[in-house]
Amino acid sequence: FINGCMHTGDINRAALDAVDAARHTLEDQDSRYNTALDHLEDEDQRARYFHFRKQRTELMWHHVHSVDLDDLLANAHVAVLDTVMPNLVFSSITSEDREELTPHHFAHLIPLAQCALDYMLFQANATGGALEQGMTRLQAACAEIP
Repeated sequence: FINGCMHTGDINRAALDAVDAARHTLEDQDSRYNTALDHLEDEDQRARYFHFRKQRTELMWHHVHSVDLDDLLANAHVAVLDTVMPNLVFSSITSEDREELTPHHFAHLIPLAQCALDYMLFQANATGGALEQGMTRLQAACAEIP
C-alpha cells in the first residue's frame, strides 16, 4: 500500500520521515512525562510516612550556648553537634523564654540550627548514596540468578 502511494505521489518519503520523527519525539516526551510522574509518586509515598512530632520540650539554652560556633565551623566537630541536635530539633521556645530573649540568643541559635541542617542534609545524601551503591551491587549479584 505504502509503496503504491509513494509511486503515485500521494505520499512522499519526506512526509513519512516527518511523521516518524514526530512519533519518536512524542514517545520521548511521553517517557519523560511518565518519569516525572514516577518521581512525584515516589515523593508522595515518602511524604505519607513522615509526620512532624507534636510533642516538644523546653529549649535548654545552656546547651545551645555551650557550643562554640567558631570552633564548630572551623573544625566540623560533629560529635558536639550530635549532642545538641535533639535539643534543637525537639524543643520549642516557651512563653517565659520569649520574655527574656535577646538578639544574642538568636544570633547563636540560628547558625547552630543551620549547621545542624547542613549536617543532616549531608547525612541524608551519604545514606542515599550508600543505598544506591548497595542496590547496584545487589542487582549485579542477582543478574546471574536465572
